Parts: sequence; structure tokens; C-alpha cells
Amino acid sequence: MRAGHVPGIIIGPDTVCFVMDPTRSGHVLARHAGIDEETGQLEPAPDGGPRRLVLSTDFYKVYESAGNKAEGLASLWCWAHMRRHIVRAGDANPVQLKYWTQEWLDRIRALYAAHDALMAAWQENAAPAAGQEQAAAARLAQARSAWDEAISVIDAARKEQAAAPGLQEPAKKALATLDREWDGLTAHRDYPMIDLDNYPDAAVMPMSAGSGVPVAGQGGALAA
Repeated sequence: MRAGHVPGIIIGPDTVCFVMDPTRSGHVLARHAGIDEETGQLEPAPDGGPRRLVLSTDFYKVYESAGNKAEGLASLWCWAHMRRHIVRAGDANPVQLKYWTQEWLDRIRALYAAHDALMAAWQENAAPAAGQEQAAAARLAQARSAWDEAISVIDAARKEQAAAPGLQEPAKKALATLDREWDGLTAHRDYPMIDLDNYPDAAVMPMSAGSGVPVAGQGGALAA
């Protein structure tokens, strides 16, 4: 990504410098991501053609709204934030939700492992060694299947538990969040070059590029 694509950001070989804003308003997102505030659409690329952007964020409503309006903008929600909702539900009622919480953390841990494998397979397939093209493609297909299996386990559990009577209120709220943010949480499958978490420890508002698609992330080690 060239520095000129995002106002106030300087990107070098080993350094990224950001201009910080005191709020997370829609105006700030529009300025940083190149969104026309009047239309809600992504501004054209430098050559005048359509532009694509992947937004990797938490569940903040400004980001959700932008993703719902702008064509070419894909929204990926942060699994660390979803995991935190699960943990907080367990903390609210540790006696009755201890095992419920652990089972959910195990499911999410399995998804992280599947995503790590998918990311590695995607990277290998993007630049396979000579003569390894078919093998790399096969490993990528296998990794995608494993990711599908891990997310299917989560999907089945959330639906079964949402329909079951007697679930404690903190758990209901966590599952309601999971249901509400489901599309953005599962969209990671199509962007294996992007982490499930949106805030690397070394960054405050990381921005990078994956497979030619600009990626914007909002967060930081303390942002969650």
C-alpha cells in the first residue's frame, strides 16, 4: 500500500507511522479508509477504477455500518473480541458456566489452529516451489476443509444452545453477539492472509496489504 492511499500515514520498509485521532467516528474512518461520506462508497482507485478494501476491526457500529454500505469493502470481525465475550460470560457466573466457557474456548482454539494452517497453506500456494504446484494446491484445499469443519462445529453449537431452554443470561448474551456478528467472523475464510485478531501487539492501527487487497486494521494491544 502506498502512503498516499491513506492520509496521515507514512509507510517505510520497516516503519509505519500513524497520525492518531481522538475519536472513532465515521468521519475518521472515511478519511483513513478513503470512503466518500456523502455516498458511503469507497473512493475510486488512482486509475479511476473500482477499489477493494478489507476492514479488520472489532464490532464497533461505525465499522459495521461502513461494511453494510460500501461496495468492495469486506468486513472481518476480530475473534479475540468474540472470545472476550465468552470469557466475560463465564466470569459473570463461574459456577454454572465454567464448563460452558471452557468448551467454547476449546472450539475457538481449534478455529485458530485451523486458521494458522490455512494461512500457511495459502502462503505456500501463492508461491509454490518448482514442481510443487499441485501438492501446494492440495494442501490448501485440505486446510480450507479443516477450517470449514472447525467453523461448522462452532455454528452447530451456537444454534443448538440458542434454541435450548435454561441457558444462563450471560451465555445468552454472548451467543447473541456471536449470532449478530457471524458474517464478519466467518468471512476470514476468504482472506487467509489476515489474522483472526485485528490488533497485533506491535501495532496500534496496523495497515497492510494481502494478495493485492489493501487491509486496514483498527486496534492495538490496549484497544481490546
